[in-house]
Amino acid sequence: PAEEKSTRSTGELDFENLLNQIINSIQKKPNDKITFNEAKSVIAQLNQRLNRLYDDEKAEKFLQSMDLNRDQSTDLKKFKTELLKTLEY
Repeated sequence: PAEEKSTRSTGELDFENLLNQIINSIQKKPNDKITFNEAKSVIAQLNQRLNRLYDDEKAEKFLQSMDLNRDQSTDLKKFKTELLKTLEY
């Protein structure tokens, strides 16, 4: 029997797995931060794989809203959480 690890839907888990795969393929030095350039690459690859278009302006505003200390990076966990909230499954 399959074990249930979460109460989240299969679509949500699939999307989160895809997001993690893309992040892992992009991050040069995996850690708890993601640079804006890495984050923009993640969004671009999601656009391509999901056949969606999140334009650069929206992506830039999204990332700037998370850059509270103005260092052109953000917490990776926060990035994933906020990105998952903005996208429909």
